[in-house]
Amino acid sequence: EDGIRDFCLSRGLGDVYKRQVITVSIARFPSNRIIPIHKGNRELVRIHYGIKIPDGDIAFTVKGEQKKWENGKAFAFNDFYEHGGWNNTVYDRIILIVDLDRKMILNGV
Repeated sequence: EDGIRDFCLSRGLGDVYKRQVITVSIARFPSNRIIPIHKGNRELVRIHYGIKIPDGDIAFTVKGEQKKWENGKAFAFNDFYEHGGWNNTVYDRIILIVDLDRKMILNGV
């Protein structure tokens, strides 16, 4: 995990969010699986960046709104909002997850 964080920081992510970045990780979502609707940490803004997104029936919902992961694209959401997803394809999905300190962002730090 430290290597991924160092990579992202060295590539400019840290220039923008140096003090706000809490964690950086790679996440694999296995094929034919569901992530049940849940709430996470109210202190985080979570960014999903698509690395390897299969074609087909795969998506994510945040507060009832459906989002699609896309290769090379990102979206952000408050981790405390209800969210979940499904991967009804035969391939795994790979994304980069970046967690940011929500309070620091709201305060403009």
